[in-house]
Amino acid sequence: MKNTILLLVFLLPAISFAHGGGEVEAGKVGKGVIAFEDHEGFKLSPESIKRMQFGYKKTEISGSITIPKEALVLALDENHVYTHINDYFKAIDVKILSKTKDSYSVSAVGLKVGVEVVIKGVSFLRVIDMDMNASEEEGEHHD
Repeated sequence: MKNTILLLVFLLPAISFAHGGGEVEAGKVGKGVIAFEDHEGFKLSPESIKRMQFGYKKTEISGSITIPKEALVLALDENHVYTHINDYFKAIDVKILSKTKDSYSVSAVGLKVGVEVVIKGVSFLRVIDMDMNASEEEGEHHD
């Protein structure tokens, strides 16, 4: 129960952030998220990026990178990392090549040399991403 409360306390600011402080509907662009494109991902305002203090690691070898465990989003049957390209954040599917106590080596087609992979602030991006994509998926089922 205590963990659930802590998780909610941690995630609520990110949800509010994605909604621009509660002023916009789910999945809509607001104060924090200033653009959303299916193929590009979402773009945060410069103020939001500064406030969130994201950490990045650039890929040095095309197709693979070693990242801290916190940078990997583990889903049921998918694994993702967030990239930061041309001011847009986007989750890309990765394959785990190996792991250690503190890190994962992953590979993906989208990991070209110089691409920034987010290694700090991933949980906030995940909440924003889920929120932005939620209304899109809900909208598809309202026929």
